[in-house]
Amino acid sequence: MKNTRGPCRQLKTRKVTQVTNSRIPIGDDERHRAAPTAGQHIAWAHDIGHVVRTFCPMLWKSWKAMPEEIKITVCNQLSTNYNLEHMDGDKFAYVNRLFSERYKQWKSDLHQWFQKFDDPQKKAKANKINREKKTIFHHSGSRPFSYRMEARRKEGSQFSKIDVFANVYVRPGMS
Repeated sequence: MKNTRGPCRQLKTRKVTQVTNSRIPIGDDERHRAAPTAGQHIAWAHDIGHVVRTFCPMLWKSWKAMPEEIKITVCNQLSTNYNLEHMDGDKFAYVNRLFSERYKQWKSDLHQWFQKFDDPQKKAKANKINREKKTIFHHSGSRPFSYRMEARRKEGSQFSKIDVFANVYVRPGMS
C-alpha cells in the first residue's frame, strides 16, 4: 500500500487562530494579483481542499452547478480560520477557482479509486461458480480454529486437528 498523508483536520490553521486569537488575514501577492502570498498559499489551498471534501456532497457534476447555499456554507467553514471579509472581485474569483479545482480533483480521485474494483454483479457471478465447485462445506461459524484446537486438547484428545476437522466440516449424521 502506498504511504500517504493522513486525513486533514486543519489543525495547523486552527492552532494559529487560537494562539493569535484572530483569524488569519489573506495577504496579496503583487506578482500574482489575487493569489495569497507564497507562505499562505500552501495552507490556504490545503484547507480549501479539506473544506470541499468535508462539506460538499457529490451530487453535482461541477462546482458551477452546485447551489449557492452550499457554496456559502463552504465559504463560512473556511472563514472560521481565515479573514475573508475584505475580498474584492479578483480575490473572490480566485477563491472560487480554487474551490472548483479542488472539487473537480476530489471527484476525479474518487472515480479513479472506484475504477480499481470489479462490478458487484461480476463478482457475485464468479463467487457463485466458485461455491458450486466446493465439495466440502464449512459450518462452524466465525470462532477461530485455534480456540477449537485448545478446547480439544483440554478434553484430552490425541488427534485435535482431526477432531476439529470432523467438528467443523462433517455434519452430525453424515459420514
